Amino acid sequence: MSRLTTPLLLSLALAGSALAAPDGSGPPYYDSKRSLEKQSEAAREAKKKARSASAAEAAALLGDHSVYVRDDTFEVLRQRKSDELMKGLTQVLAQAKKSPLAAAAVAELFERNKFAEGRKALEKYGLKAKNESVVLESIWALEAIASPESAKALEKTHKRRHPNSEFRVQGDALIALAVVDAKTAEPHIEKALEHKVLPLRIAALVALSKIDKARAAKAAVGAISAKALGKKARSWEARILFASVDTLGLWLERTKDPALAKSAVEAMIARLGRAEGLSKHVLAMGLFDLTGEQLGDDPENWQGWWGARKESFTFKDKAPPKKKTKKRKSKKKKKGDKDEKLPGEGGKDEKKDGRVETGKEAKTRVRFHGIPIHSNRLLFAQDVSGGMNSPMDKDESDSPSRMIYSAQELKRVIKALGNDVWTNVCFFATEYTFTAERLFPIKRAREKLIGFVDEKSVTPKGRALGRSNLYDTLAVAFEDPEIDTIFFLSEGGPTEGQFLRTARFMRHLGRINVYSRVRVHCLQITKATFGEKFLRRLSDTTGGKFYDLDFLQKARGKK
Repeated sequence: MSRLTTPLLLSLALAGSALAAPDGSGPPYYDSKRSLEKQSEAAREAKKKARSASAAEAAALLGDHSVYVRDDTFEVLRQRKSDELMKGLTQVLAQAKKSPLAAAAVAELFERNKFAEGRKALEKYGLKAKNESVVLESIWALEAIASPESAKALEKTHKRRHPNSEFRVQGDALIALAVVDAKTAEPHIEKALEHKVLPLRIAALVALSKIDKARAAKAAVGAISAKALGKKARSWEARILFASVDTLGLWLERTKDPALAKSAVEAMIARLGRAEGLSKHVLAMGLFDLTGEQLGDDPENWQGWWGARKESFTFKDKAPPKKKTKKRKSKKKKKGDKDEKLPGEGGKDEKKDGRVETGKEAKTRVRFHGIPIHSNRLLFAQDVSGGMNSPMDKDESDSPSRMIYSAQELKRVIKALGNDVWTNVCFFATEYTFTAERLFPIKRAREKLIGFVDEKSVTPKGRALGRSNLYDTLAVAFEDPEIDTIFFLSEGGPTEGQFLRTARFMRHLGRINVYSRVRVHCLQITKATFGEKFLRRLSDTTGGKFYDLDFLQKARGKK
Protein backbone atom coordinates (compact mmCIF):
# COMPACT_ATOMS: atom_id res chain seq x y z
CA MET A 1 0.00 0.00 0.00
CA SER A 2 2.99 2.30 0.46
CA ARG A 3 3.18 5.22 -1.95
CA LEU A 4 6.14 6.94 -0.36
CA THR A 5 8.88 4.50 -1.29
CA THR A 6 11.48 6.73 -2.93
CA PRO A 7 13.21 9.85 -1.53
CA LEU A 8 12.15 13.23 -2.80
CA LEU A 9 14.49 14.61 -5.43
CA LEU A 10 14.34 18.33 -4.96
CA SER A 11 15.41 18.90 -8.54
CA LEU A 12 12.30 17.20 -9.96
CA ALA A 13 9.53 19.17 -11.55
CA LEU A 14 7.23 18.58 -8.57
CA ALA A 15 4.57 16.60 -10.40
CA GLY A 16 2.01 14.70 -8.34
CA SER A 17 0.28 11.47 -9.30
CA ALA A 18 -2.71 9.68 -7.87
CA LEU A 19 -1.51 6.11 -8.44
CA ALA A 20 -5.08 5.19 -9.28
CA ALA A 21 -6.25 1.63 -8.84
CA PRO A 22 -9.98 1.57 -9.65
CA ASP A 23 -12.62 -0.99 -8.74
CA GLY A 24 -11.68 -1.45 -5.12
CA SER A 25 -8.16 -2.78 -5.64
CA GLY A 26 -6.71 0.49 -4.28
CA PRO A 27 -5.36 2.65 -3.03
CA PRO A 28 -7.24 4.75 -3.77
CA TYR A 29 -10.28 2.54 -3.37
CA TYR A 30 -13.33 3.36 -5.43
CA ASP A 31 -15.99 1.87 -7.68
CA SER A 32 -15.41 3.28 -11.16
CA LYS A 33 -18.31 1.43 -12.79
CA ARG A 34 -21.25 2.44 -10.59
CA SER A 35 -22.51 5.92 -9.81
CA LEU A 36 -23.09 6.83 -6.16
CA GLU A 37 -26.80 6.25 -6.73
CA LYS A 38 -26.13 2.79 -8.16
CA GLN A 39 -23.79 2.02 -5.27
CA SER A 40 -26.50 3.02 -2.79
CA GLU A 41 -28.95 0.72 -4.56
CA ALA A 42 -26.42 -2.10 -4.46
CA ALA A 43 -25.85 -1.44 -0.75
CA ARG A 44 -29.58 -1.72 -0.01
CA GLU A 45 -29.68 -5.08 -1.81
CA ALA A 46 -26.54 -6.19 0.00
CA LYS A 47 -28.09 -5.39 3.40
CA LYS A 48 -31.09 -7.57 2.59
CA LYS A 49 -28.87 -10.40 1.41
CA ALA A 50 -26.46 -10.10 4.35
CA ARG A 51 -29.23 -10.75 6.87
CA SER A 52 -29.31 -14.42 5.85
CA ALA A 53 -26.12 -14.76 3.79
CA SER A 54 -23.91 -17.81 3.98
CA ALA A 55 -20.21 -17.36 4.74
CA ALA A 56 -19.32 -17.49 1.03
CA GLU A 57 -22.00 -14.94 0.14
CA ALA A 58 -20.96 -12.67 3.01
CA ALA A 59 -17.30 -12.84 1.91
CA ALA A 60 -18.23 -11.77 -1.62
CA LEU A 61 -20.10 -8.75 -0.28
CA LEU A 62 -17.26 -7.80 2.07
CA GLY A 63 -14.89 -7.80 -0.90
CA ASP A 64 -17.14 -5.78 -3.20
CA HIS A 65 -15.66 -2.85 -5.14
CA SER A 66 -18.15 -0.44 -3.55
CA VAL A 67 -17.46 0.92 -0.07
CA TYR A 68 -21.22 1.38 0.37
CA VAL A 69 -21.74 -2.35 -0.09
CA ARG A 70 -18.78 -3.30 2.10
CA ASP A 71 -19.66 -0.98 4.99
CA ASP A 72 -23.38 -1.79 5.04
CA THR A 73 -22.70 -5.52 4.80
CA PHE A 74 -20.20 -5.29 7.65
CA GLU A 75 -22.73 -3.56 9.89
CA VAL A 76 -25.44 -6.15 9.22
CA LEU A 77 -23.05 -9.05 9.86
CA ARG A 78 -21.79 -7.40 13.05
CA GLN A 79 -25.34 -7.13 14.37
CA ARG A 80 -26.22 -10.71 13.37
CA LYS A 81 -23.68 -12.14 15.84
CA SER A 82 -24.20 -15.60 14.36
CA ASP A 83 -21.65 -18.10 15.68
CA GLU A 84 -22.39 -20.42 12.76
CA LEU A 85 -21.70 -17.65 10.28
CA MET A 86 -18.56 -16.58 12.12
CA LYS A 87 -17.20 -20.12 12.08
CA GLY A 88 -17.80 -20.29 8.36
CA LEU A 89 -15.96 -17.00 7.84
CA THR A 90 -12.74 -18.46 9.26
CA GLN A 91 -12.21 -19.97 5.80
CA VAL A 92 -12.01 -16.45 4.39
CA LEU A 93 -8.95 -15.90 6.58
CA ALA A 94 -7.44 -19.12 5.25
CA GLN A 95 -7.83 -17.74 1.72
CA ALA A 96 -6.77 -14.16 2.46
CA LYS A 97 -4.73 -13.95 -0.73
CA LYS A 98 -7.94 -14.20 -2.81
CA SER A 99 -9.57 -11.14 -1.27
CA PRO A 100 -7.55 -9.20 1.31
CA LEU A 101 -10.44 -6.73 1.72
CA ALA A 102 -12.81 -9.55 2.74
CA ALA A 103 -10.25 -11.28 4.98
CA ALA A 104 -9.42 -8.03 6.80
CA ALA A 105 -13.14 -7.35 7.31
CA VAL A 106 -13.64 -10.85 8.77
CA ALA A 107 -10.85 -10.27 11.30
CA GLU A 108 -12.45 -6.92 12.12
CA LEU A 109 -15.79 -8.66 12.69
CA PHE A 110 -14.09 -11.07 15.09
CA GLU A 111 -12.66 -8.08 16.95
CA ARG A 112 -15.89 -6.10 17.14
CA ASN A 113 -17.84 -9.13 18.39
CA LYS A 114 -14.95 -10.55 20.46
CA PHE A 115 -15.47 -13.89 18.77
CA ALA A 116 -13.28 -16.13 20.93
CA GLU A 117 -13.80 -19.20 18.73
CA GLY A 118 -12.07 -17.36 15.90
CA ARG A 119 -8.82 -17.11 17.87
CA LYS A 120 -7.12 -20.16 16.34
CA ALA A 121 -7.94 -19.11 12.78
CA LEU A 122 -6.61 -15.62 13.49
CA GLU A 123 -3.35 -17.08 14.80
CA LYS A 124 -2.99 -19.77 12.12
CA TYR A 125 -4.01 -17.76 9.06
CA GLY A 126 -4.47 -14.09 9.91
CA LEU A 127 -1.08 -13.49 11.53
CA LYS A 128 0.68 -15.29 8.67
CA ALA A 129 -1.05 -13.48 5.80
CA LYS A 130 1.11 -11.56 3.33
CA ASN A 131 -1.21 -8.56 3.28
CA GLU A 132 -0.36 -6.08 6.06
CA SER A 133 -3.98 -5.03 6.64
CA VAL A 134 -5.09 -8.63 7.21
CA VAL A 135 -2.30 -9.20 9.74
CA LEU A 136 -3.04 -5.96 11.58
CA GLU A 137 -6.77 -6.67 11.78
CA SER A 138 -5.94 -10.13 13.16
CA ILE A 139 -3.66 -8.62 15.80
CA TRP A 140 -6.36 -6.17 16.86
CA ALA A 141 -8.92 -8.99 17.04
CA LEU A 142 -6.63 -11.05 19.26
CA GLU A 143 -6.11 -8.00 21.47
CA ALA A 144 -9.90 -7.61 21.83
CA ILE A 145 -10.46 -11.31 22.53
CA ALA A 146 -7.65 -11.00 25.12
CA SER A 147 -6.89 -14.70 25.60
CA PRO A 148 -3.54 -15.46 27.29
CA GLU A 149 -3.29 -18.39 24.90
CA SER A 150 -2.54 -15.91 22.11
CA ALA A 151 0.63 -14.72 23.83
CA LYS A 152 2.96 -17.14 22.04
CA ALA A 153 1.64 -16.28 18.57
CA LEU A 154 1.74 -12.53 19.24
CA GLU A 155 5.25 -12.76 20.67
CA LYS A 156 6.44 -14.52 17.50
CA THR A 157 4.75 -11.89 15.36
CA HIS A 158 6.44 -9.10 17.28
CA LYS A 159 9.90 -10.67 17.09
CA ARG A 160 9.80 -11.44 13.39
CA ARG A 161 9.66 -8.57 10.88
CA HIS A 162 6.78 -8.95 8.43
CA PRO A 163 8.04 -8.80 4.80
CA ASN A 164 5.38 -6.27 3.78
CA SER A 165 5.32 -4.10 6.88
CA GLU A 166 8.03 -1.67 7.98
CA PHE A 167 7.14 -1.65 11.67
CA ARG A 168 3.38 -1.64 12.29
CA VAL A 169 2.94 -5.40 12.51
CA GLN A 170 5.77 -5.72 15.03
CA GLY A 171 4.62 -2.68 17.00
CA ASP A 172 0.94 -3.55 17.13
CA ALA A 173 1.76 -7.14 18.09
CA LEU A 174 3.69 -5.78 21.08
CA ILE A 175 0.75 -3.58 22.11
CA ALA A 176 -1.63 -6.55 21.84
CA LEU A 177 0.78 -8.77 23.77
CA ALA A 178 0.77 -6.26 26.64
CA VAL A 179 -3.01 -6.71 26.85
CA VAL A 180 -3.15 -10.52 26.66
CA ASP A 181 -0.04 -11.32 28.75
CA ALA A 182 1.71 -8.41 30.48
CA LYS A 183 4.44 -10.59 31.99
CA THR A 184 5.51 -11.96 28.62
CA ALA A 185 5.36 -8.49 27.08
CA GLU A 186 7.50 -6.66 29.64
CA PRO A 187 11.00 -7.76 28.54
CA HIS A 188 10.09 -6.98 24.93
CA ILE A 189 8.80 -3.56 25.97
CA GLU A 190 12.06 -2.78 27.79
CA LYS A 191 14.01 -3.69 24.67
CA ALA A 192 11.68 -1.75 22.38
CA LEU A 193 12.06 1.44 24.42
CA GLU A 194 15.63 1.67 23.03
CA HIS A 195 15.00 -0.11 19.71
CA LYS A 196 16.93 0.97 16.63
CA VAL A 197 13.66 0.82 14.68
CA LEU A 198 12.39 4.09 16.15
CA PRO A 199 8.60 3.60 15.69
CA LEU A 200 8.86 0.56 17.98
CA ARG A 201 9.77 2.97 20.79
CA ILE A 202 6.32 4.51 20.34
CA ALA A 203 4.75 1.04 20.43
CA ALA A 204 6.64 0.35 23.67
CA LEU A 205 5.22 3.47 25.33
CA VAL A 206 1.68 2.56 24.25
CA ALA A 207 2.15 -1.05 25.38
CA LEU A 208 3.52 -0.01 28.77
CA SER A 209 0.57 2.36 29.24
CA LYS A 210 -1.70 -0.68 28.93
CA ILE A 211 0.11 -2.29 31.87
CA ASP A 212 1.08 0.55 34.23
CA LYS A 213 0.55 4.23 33.42
CA ALA A 214 2.98 5.44 36.10
CA ARG A 215 5.79 3.27 34.70
CA ALA A 216 4.88 4.44 31.22
CA ALA A 217 5.12 8.05 32.41
CA LYS A 218 8.60 7.34 33.78
CA ALA A 219 9.63 5.85 30.43
CA ALA A 220 8.19 8.90 28.69
CA VAL A 221 10.32 11.21 30.83
CA GLY A 222 13.35 9.16 29.80
CA ALA A 223 12.45 9.56 26.14
CA ILE A 224 11.96 13.32 26.51
CA SER A 225 15.31 13.64 28.29
CA ALA A 226 17.22 11.54 25.74
CA LYS A 227 19.93 13.04 23.55
CA ALA A 228 19.08 14.15 20.03
CA LEU A 229 18.98 11.24 17.60
CA GLY A 230 20.55 13.12 14.71
CA LYS A 231 19.27 14.65 11.48
CA LYS A 232 18.39 11.34 9.83
CA ALA A 233 16.08 10.47 12.71
CA ARG A 234 14.59 13.96 13.06
CA SER A 235 11.08 13.03 11.93
CA TRP A 236 10.74 10.02 14.23
CA GLU A 237 12.37 11.91 17.08
CA ALA A 238 9.50 14.41 16.93
CA ARG A 239 6.89 11.63 16.85
CA ILE A 240 8.51 9.90 19.83
CA LEU A 241 8.33 13.22 21.66
CA PHE A 242 4.62 13.60 20.83
CA ALA A 243 3.95 10.03 22.01
CA SER A 244 5.88 10.72 25.23
CA VAL A 245 3.88 13.86 26.03
CA ASP A 246 0.66 12.00 25.25
CA THR A 247 1.77 9.17 27.56
CA LEU A 248 2.34 11.65 30.39
CA GLY A 249 -1.16 12.98 29.77
CA LEU A 250 -2.59 9.51 30.47
CA TRP A 251 -0.96 9.45 33.92
CA LEU A 252 -3.62 10.78 36.28
CA GLU A 253 -2.37 10.04 39.82
CA ARG A 254 0.39 12.65 40.03
CA THR A 255 0.15 13.10 43.82
CA LYS A 256 1.34 9.52 44.36
CA ASP A 257 4.74 10.32 42.84
CA PRO A 258 5.52 14.05 42.96
CA ALA A 259 9.20 13.31 42.24
CA LEU A 260 8.21 11.80 38.88
CA ALA A 261 5.96 14.75 38.11
CA LYS A 262 8.80 17.13 38.97
CA SER A 263 11.23 15.26 36.72
CA ALA A 264 8.64 15.40 33.90
CA VAL A 265 8.35 19.19 34.20
CA GLU A 266 12.13 19.64 34.24
CA ALA A 267 12.60 17.29 31.28
CA MET A 268 10.06 19.18 29.18
CA ILE A 269 11.51 22.59 30.08
CA ALA A 270 14.98 21.37 29.14
CA ARG A 271 13.68 19.92 25.87
CA LEU A 272 12.02 23.23 24.99
CA GLY A 273 15.49 24.69 24.57
CA ARG A 274 16.19 22.55 21.50
CA ALA A 275 12.66 22.12 20.16
CA GLU A 276 11.21 23.76 17.07
CA GLY A 277 7.92 23.95 15.21
CA LEU A 278 5.07 21.87 16.60
CA SER A 279 7.38 20.21 19.15
CA LYS A 280 7.58 23.50 21.06
CA HIS A 281 3.81 23.84 21.10
CA VAL A 282 3.30 20.22 22.21
CA LEU A 283 5.78 20.65 25.06
CA ALA A 284 4.04 23.87 26.16
CA MET A 285 0.72 21.98 26.17
CA GLY A 286 2.31 19.16 28.17
CA LEU A 287 3.62 21.60 30.75
CA PHE A 288 0.20 23.19 30.99
CA ASP A 289 -1.31 19.73 31.57
CA LEU A 290 1.07 19.04 34.47
CA THR A 291 1.19 22.47 36.09
CA GLY A 292 -1.94 24.34 35.01
CA GLU A 293 0.22 27.25 33.87
CA GLN A 294 0.05 28.86 30.40
CA LEU A 295 3.45 30.39 29.73
CA GLY A 296 3.75 29.74 26.01
CA ASP A 297 6.70 27.93 24.45
CA ASP A 298 9.60 30.19 25.50
CA PRO A 299 11.96 28.07 27.67
CA GLU A 300 13.20 31.15 29.56
CA ASN A 301 9.68 31.89 30.79
CA TRP A 302 9.36 28.35 32.12
CA GLN A 303 12.85 28.27 33.60
CA GLY A 304 12.21 31.47 35.55
CA TRP A 305 8.77 30.33 36.71
CA TRP A 306 9.89 26.84 37.74
CA GLY A 307 13.11 28.05 39.36
CA ALA A 308 11.10 30.07 41.88
CA ARG A 309 8.57 27.28 42.62
CA LYS A 310 10.13 23.85 42.15
CA GLU A 311 10.77 23.28 45.87
CA SER A 312 7.25 24.21 46.97
CA PHE A 313 5.06 23.34 43.98
CA THR A 314 2.19 20.96 44.74
CA PHE A 315 0.98 18.72 41.93
CA LYS A 316 -2.64 17.73 41.57
CA ASP A 317 -4.20 14.56 40.25
CA LYS A 318 -5.70 14.83 36.81
CA ALA A 319 -9.41 14.20 36.36
CA PRO A 320 -10.25 11.25 34.09
CA PRO A 321 -11.54 12.21 30.63
CA LYS A 322 -15.27 12.84 30.45
CA LYS A 323 -17.39 10.32 28.65
CA LYS A 324 -18.66 11.78 25.41
CA THR A 325 -22.36 11.91 24.83
CA LYS A 326 -23.79 10.70 21.54
CA LYS A 327 -25.18 14.07 20.57
CA ARG A 328 -22.83 16.99 20.57
CA LYS A 329 -24.33 20.41 20.12
CA SER A 330 -22.08 23.31 19.38
CA LYS A 331 -22.42 26.11 21.87
CA LYS A 332 -23.69 29.29 20.25
CA LYS A 333 -22.05 32.50 21.30
CA LYS A 334 -24.10 35.14 22.99
CA LYS A 335 -23.59 38.81 22.46
CA GLY A 336 -20.65 39.98 24.53
CA ASP A 337 -19.03 36.54 24.85
CA LYS A 338 -15.27 36.60 24.47
CA ASP A 339 -13.41 34.28 22.13
CA GLU A 340 -12.11 31.30 24.06
CA LYS A 341 -8.32 30.95 24.03
CA LEU A 342 -6.90 27.47 23.88
CA PRO A 343 -4.08 26.40 26.21
CA GLY A 344 -0.81 27.35 24.57
CA GLU A 345 -2.42 30.10 22.49
CA GLY A 346 -2.34 33.66 23.64
CA GLY A 347 -0.03 34.79 26.42
CA LYS A 348 3.70 34.84 25.79
CA ASP A 349 3.71 33.02 22.44
CA GLU A 350 1.19 35.29 20.75
CA LYS A 351 2.19 38.66 19.34
CA LYS A 352 0.30 41.91 19.67
CA ASP A 353 -1.09 41.61 16.16
CA GLY A 354 -2.76 38.33 17.13
CA ARG A 355 -0.63 36.15 14.86
CA VAL A 356 1.58 33.29 15.95
CA GLU A 357 5.11 32.83 14.64
CA THR A 358 5.94 29.72 12.66
CA GLY A 359 9.31 28.05 12.58
CA LYS A 360 12.36 29.84 13.93
CA GLU A 361 12.19 33.05 11.94
CA ALA A 362 10.88 36.08 13.81
CA LYS A 363 9.73 37.71 10.57
CA THR A 364 7.38 34.86 9.67
CA ARG A 365 3.98 35.38 11.29
CA VAL A 366 1.07 33.84 9.43
CA ARG A 367 -2.35 32.31 9.90
CA PHE A 368 -4.22 30.00 7.54
CA HIS A 369 -7.90 31.01 7.32
CA GLY A 370 -7.33 32.72 10.67
CA ILE A 371 -5.82 29.60 12.28
CA PRO A 372 -2.42 29.91 14.00
CA ILE A 373 0.27 27.70 12.47
CA HIS A 374 2.52 26.13 15.11
CA SER A 375 4.13 23.59 12.79
CA ASN A 376 7.00 23.87 10.34
CA ARG A 377 6.34 20.35 8.96
CA LEU A 378 2.89 20.62 7.44
CA LEU A 379 0.65 19.46 4.62
CA PHE A 380 -2.22 21.41 3.10
CA ALA A 381 -4.89 19.01 1.79
CA GLN A 382 -7.79 20.56 -0.12
CA ASP A 383 -11.00 19.13 -1.56
CA VAL A 384 -11.49 19.54 -5.33
CA SER A 385 -14.65 17.41 -5.65
CA GLY A 386 -17.62 18.70 -7.65
CA GLY A 387 -19.27 20.68 -4.85
CA MET A 388 -16.22 22.95 -4.53
CA ASN A 389 -17.36 24.79 -7.65
CA SER A 390 -20.39 26.23 -5.82
CA PRO A 391 -20.18 29.85 -4.59
CA MET A 392 -18.92 30.60 -1.11
CA ASP A 393 -22.04 32.68 -0.53
CA LYS A 394 -25.02 31.92 -2.78
CA ASP A 395 -26.62 35.25 -1.81
CA GLU A 396 -23.72 37.25 -3.26
CA SER A 397 -23.65 37.69 -7.04
CA ASP A 398 -19.88 38.27 -7.05
CA SER A 399 -19.05 35.55 -4.50
CA PRO A 400 -16.00 33.47 -5.48
CA SER A 401 -16.43 29.71 -5.71
CA ARG A 402 -15.24 27.60 -2.82
CA MET A 403 -12.46 26.35 -5.07
CA ILE A 404 -11.20 29.81 -6.02
CA TYR A 405 -11.44 31.18 -2.50
CA SER A 406 -9.56 28.20 -1.05
CA ALA A 407 -6.83 28.37 -3.70
CA GLN A 408 -6.34 32.10 -3.16
CA GLU A 409 -5.92 31.67 0.58
CA LEU A 410 -3.55 28.75 0.10
CA LYS A 411 -1.34 30.72 -2.29
CA ARG A 412 -1.29 33.66 0.12
CA VAL A 413 -0.05 31.42 2.93
CA ILE A 414 2.55 29.70 0.73
CA LYS A 415 4.01 33.12 -0.07
CA ALA A 416 4.07 34.10 3.62
CA LEU A 417 5.56 30.96 5.21
CA GLY A 418 9.14 31.20 6.44
CA ASN A 419 12.09 29.60 4.67
CA ASP A 420 12.59 27.09 7.49
CA VAL A 421 9.18 25.50 6.79
CA TRP A 422 8.88 22.14 5.05
CA THR A 423 5.56 21.61 3.33
CA ASN A 424 3.53 19.82 0.67
CA VAL A 425 0.14 20.29 -0.97
CA CYS A 426 -2.43 17.64 -1.80
CA PHE A 427 -5.63 17.99 -3.79
CA PHE A 428 -8.18 15.22 -3.49
CA ALA A 429 -11.48 14.12 -4.98
CA THR A 430 -11.92 10.42 -5.77
CA GLU A 431 -8.16 10.22 -6.28
CA TYR A 432 -5.41 12.28 -4.67
CA THR A 433 -2.54 14.28 -6.13
CA PHE A 434 0.46 15.45 -4.10
CA THR A 435 3.00 18.05 -5.17
CA ALA A 436 5.78 15.64 -4.24
CA GLU A 437 6.18 12.31 -2.48
CA ARG A 438 7.44 13.87 0.75
CA LEU A 439 7.61 17.25 2.43
CA PHE A 440 10.22 19.56 0.96
CA PRO A 441 11.82 22.90 1.96
CA ILE A 442 9.47 25.62 0.78
CA LYS A 443 12.36 27.98 0.06
CA ARG A 444 13.51 25.72 -2.81
CA ALA A 445 10.20 25.43 -4.61
CA ARG A 446 7.85 28.23 -3.55
CA GLU A 447 7.02 29.40 -7.09
CA LYS A 448 6.61 25.85 -8.40
CA LEU A 449 4.28 25.12 -5.49
CA ILE A 450 2.11 28.13 -6.33
CA GLY A 451 2.03 26.97 -9.93
CA PHE A 452 0.91 23.52 -8.77
CA VAL A 453 -1.96 25.11 -6.85
CA ASP A 454 -3.05 27.05 -9.94
CA GLU A 455 -2.89 23.93 -12.11
CA LYS A 456 -4.57 21.43 -9.79
CA SER A 457 -7.32 23.56 -8.18
CA VAL A 458 -9.91 22.06 -10.52
CA THR A 459 -12.38 19.21 -10.27
CA PRO A 460 -10.96 16.21 -12.17
CA LYS A 461 -12.83 15.26 -15.32
CA GLY A 462 -13.79 11.66 -15.94
CA ARG A 463 -16.18 9.00 -14.79
CA ALA A 464 -16.40 8.69 -10.99
CA LEU A 465 -13.55 11.15 -10.37
CA GLY A 466 -15.49 14.00 -8.72
CA ARG A 467 -16.23 12.30 -5.38
CA SER A 468 -14.70 12.87 -1.92
CA ASN A 469 -12.19 10.23 -0.84
CA LEU A 470 -11.08 11.33 2.60
CA TYR A 471 -9.76 8.11 4.12
CA ASP A 472 -7.35 7.08 1.38
CA THR A 473 -6.00 10.62 1.11
CA LEU A 474 -5.22 10.79 4.83
CA ALA A 475 -3.88 7.22 5.02
CA VAL A 476 -1.37 7.97 2.26
CA ALA A 477 -0.46 11.35 3.76
CA PHE A 478 0.28 9.68 7.11
CA GLU A 479 2.95 7.57 5.41
CA ASP A 480 5.26 10.58 5.20
CA PRO A 481 7.17 10.55 8.52
CA GLU A 482 8.01 14.25 8.18
CA ILE A 483 4.40 15.47 8.50
CA ASP A 484 3.12 16.45 11.94
CA THR A 485 0.21 18.71 10.95
CA ILE A 486 -2.41 18.62 8.20
CA PHE A 487 -4.78 21.46 7.37
CA PHE A 488 -7.63 19.51 5.80
CA LEU A 489 -10.19 21.61 3.95
CA SER A 490 -13.31 19.80 2.77
CA GLU A 491 -17.00 20.13 2.04
CA GLY A 492 -17.80 17.52 4.67
CA GLY A 493 -17.80 13.74 4.94
CA PRO A 494 -16.57 11.10 2.47
CA THR A 495 -18.43 9.64 -0.51
CA GLU A 496 -15.69 7.20 -1.58
CA GLY A 497 -12.63 5.42 -0.21
CA GLN A 498 -11.63 2.31 1.67
CA PHE A 499 -13.90 3.24 4.59
CA LEU A 500 -17.03 5.37 4.64
CA ARG A 501 -19.04 4.84 7.83
CA THR A 502 -17.80 7.11 10.61
CA ALA A 503 -17.03 4.40 13.19
CA ARG A 504 -14.94 2.28 10.81
CA PHE A 505 -13.22 5.32 9.30
CA MET A 506 -12.14 6.71 12.68
CA ARG A 507 -11.15 3.31 14.08
CA HIS A 508 -8.72 2.65 11.27
CA LEU A 509 -7.37 6.19 11.05
CA GLY A 510 -6.80 6.21 14.82
CA ARG A 511 -4.81 2.99 14.55
CA ILE A 512 -2.57 4.46 11.87
CA ASN A 513 -2.04 7.55 13.98
CA VAL A 514 -0.61 5.57 16.89
CA TYR A 515 2.72 5.99 15.11
CA SER A 516 2.11 9.03 12.93
CA ARG A 517 0.87 11.35 15.72
CA VAL A 518 -0.36 13.73 13.03
CA ARG A 519 -2.78 16.46 14.04
CA VAL A 520 -5.48 17.02 11.45
CA HIS A 521 -7.15 20.43 11.65
CA CYS A 522 -10.40 20.25 9.69
CA LEU A 523 -11.88 23.24 7.91
CA GLN A 524 -15.43 22.86 6.61
CA ILE A 525 -16.30 25.10 3.70
CA THR A 526 -20.03 24.27 3.76
CA LYS A 527 -22.73 24.12 6.43
CA ALA A 528 -23.69 20.47 5.85
CA THR A 529 -24.76 19.01 9.20
CA PHE A 530 -23.37 15.52 8.66
CA GLY A 531 -20.15 17.01 7.30
CA GLU A 532 -19.73 19.06 10.45
CA LYS A 533 -20.24 16.03 12.71
CA PHE A 534 -17.83 13.96 10.65
CA LEU A 535 -15.06 16.55 10.47
CA ARG A 536 -15.39 17.36 14.17
CA ARG A 537 -14.94 13.67 14.93
CA LEU A 538 -11.94 13.50 12.58
CA SER A 539 -10.30 16.43 14.35
CA ASP A 540 -10.99 14.93 17.77
CA THR A 541 -9.60 11.54 16.71
CA THR A 542 -6.27 13.06 15.64
CA GLY A 543 -5.89 15.73 18.32
CA GLY A 544 -6.64 18.53 15.89
CA LYS A 545 -9.21 21.34 15.86
CA PHE A 546 -12.37 21.86 13.83
CA TYR A 547 -13.22 25.17 12.14
CA ASP A 548 -16.66 25.74 10.64
CA LEU A 549 -17.79 27.96 7.78
CA ASP A 550 -18.64 30.82 10.15
CA PHE A 551 -15.02 30.82 11.31
CA LEU A 552 -13.76 30.87 7.72
CA GLN A 553 -16.16 33.66 6.79
CA LYS A 554 -15.00 35.70 9.75
CA ALA A 555 -11.38 35.20 8.72
CA ARG A 556 -12.38 36.28 5.21
CA GLY A 557 -13.66 39.52 6.69
CA LYS A 558 -17.34 38.67 6.29
CA LYS A 559 -19.50 38.49 9.44
